[in-house]
Amino acid sequence: MLRVHYSWYQQPAPTSPVTCDCGWAGTWEDLDQEPFEQLLQLSCPECDTHTNVLFPTTAEIRDAAAAGNPDALKQLQSVDQQRERRTKHPEASSPTQLPGLPADGPRILRVDHEYPERDPRDPDGPWLVVMAGSQILWRQPAYWEDVDGGERFLRIVWERYGDQIDEVDLSRAALCYICGDRWNQLGRIEAAALGPNAPRPEPTDTRSTSVEQGESALPPSDRDGPPADSTK
Repeated sequence: MLRVHYSWYQQPAPTSPVTCDCGWAGTWEDLDQEPFEQLLQLSCPECDTHTNVLFPTTAEIRDAAAAGNPDALKQLQSVDQQRERRTKHPEASSPTQLPGLPADGPRILRVDHEYPERDPRDPDGPWLVVMAGSQILWRQPAYWEDVDGGERFLRIVWERYGDQIDEVDLSRAALCYICGDRWNQLGRIEAAALGPNAPRPEPTDTRSTSVEQGESALPPSDRDGPPADSTK
């Protein structure tokens, strides 16, 4: 029988039998999956009755790793790598950090997403880059589904260059990476790319408040890329 919540490290094994009040029976891995910001929702394939598996906080990952949990040990490595990456490559926090435009620079800046696989010599990607024509003005780490960070970065770009440009051209790749599976935040990021005079849409994504959790480590595999299959 499905219950309301499971913690990440207490969810049943993939092959554990599961039954639903509607009469459906199967295994844990047979349930439909939908990832949200702080939890993975698993639903009955027949009636859509669902249960939630909470993604672990960093503290929970560390505790489980200390107890020898193999999943937590892998997740802890990912968490530490991300923290090291943020230290090594800090994100822009002020318009003054971004360089000036060339004297004959274009009136349109492009914000794009660089994939690490494009250059195997660059292990620290992926990146968000600001380009004036073919010249890269700024590069900083890109994080999967980092809607707040993406919006903040676009506003900083406009604060720095707004009186010198007509447009910020946000690539589809960058937009999709920033929003990830939070597709109903596309309008929010698109508005930020349009500049300070664009109307900001009302927030419609309630996933971040679905569960009151501590610091989330979403997804447990890595926040630097799209979540893989999240079942054990």
